[in-house]
Amino acid sequence: MTDLSLKSLSESLERLSSLQSINLNFAGCWEITDQGLENLSRTLQRFTSLQSINLNFGFCGEITDQSVEILSDCLQRLTSLQFIHLNFESCEKITDQGLQSLIESLQRLTSLQSLNLDFGECEEITNLDVLSECLKRLRSLRSIDLNLPRCSCVADEDLESLSESLEGLSSLQSISLSFFECWRITDQGLKSLSGNLQGLSSLQSISLCFFE
Repeated sequence: MTDLSLKSLSESLERLSSLQSINLNFAGCWEITDQGLENLSRTLQRFTSLQSINLNFGFCGEITDQSVEILSDCLQRLTSLQFIHLNFESCEKITDQGLQSLIESLQRLTSLQSLNLDFGECEEITNLDVLSECLKRLRSLRSIDLNLPRCSCVADEDLESLSESLEGLSSLQSISLSFFECWRITDQGLKSLSGNLQGLSSLQSISLCFFE
């Protein structure tokens, strides 16, 4: 799969104006670049009734912050979105700049119920403060799934900030956090997380991974 194929797919999707759910998996399509994702994003923003979006660009190593910024601009226009799943695992050119752009867009989606983000092995992501601030605003969230394995710059202070942002999410029913091989997270970070989890009385499911 290349940018040309993605452009062709995007043009075909334009005719399906009633779409409410989209699930596209391009994992491992290493020839897809920012241009391909830009074409797709321009199409997606037409679907104003879209409620669910699942995009997997894991291991697409040519994707950069530029792609994420373009997609972010698209997502903030889709105000009916309730479910978002974005996978950028091992997209090593994505940095804090891209993550910030995405999060600033997501926090405008006040109807969002489920958020699943995968930035595993994106080692240029070093600060989760912007994500924590976003979660504080998404009061309708019922499910959070954050996958950040092997992000070696993520540390205790990031987990503490993230933990504090959970306090006001009274509707949260499910939480999954993966910090596999994030070696800068210690007992201190886990203690902070544990303290905040106990206040989430609606929580029905917890999955935590900190295996080293």
